[in-house]
Amino acid sequence: MIGDVMDKLQESHGKDNVRICVVTYDLSGATILSPTTWFTNSDDLKNALYGITYEYTKSYVNRGSAFDKLIKNVEFKKSASKFVFQVMNGATAVGSGYFSQLDACSKLSIN
Repeated sequence: MIGDVMDKLQESHGKDNVRICVVTYDLSGATILSPTTWFTNSDDLKNALYGITYEYTKSYVNRGSAFDKLIKNVEFKKSASKFVFQVMNGATAVGSGYFSQLDACSKLSIN
């Protein structure tokens, strides 16, 4: 799905105008998938995604660590449209603890 989104965006906006950062996370923390932060090539993105080991869990996943990693370590282009999509396969609670992270994204003009 993520690779298909990149393909469609690059078709409509041009290959040089779309880049994707993937942050994986679980209970123990978060990791930026690309060593250079951003994927600009759809095949590279898909290959990296296929390399992720999927583990089904009913346990809690700490999406807060993913937001923290994004806010502290990912540099966005100032003039670009910015969007964050969250996909998870574990349990989570929507609590007030995440509001500060959502506010931080808003201040960075991240939708």
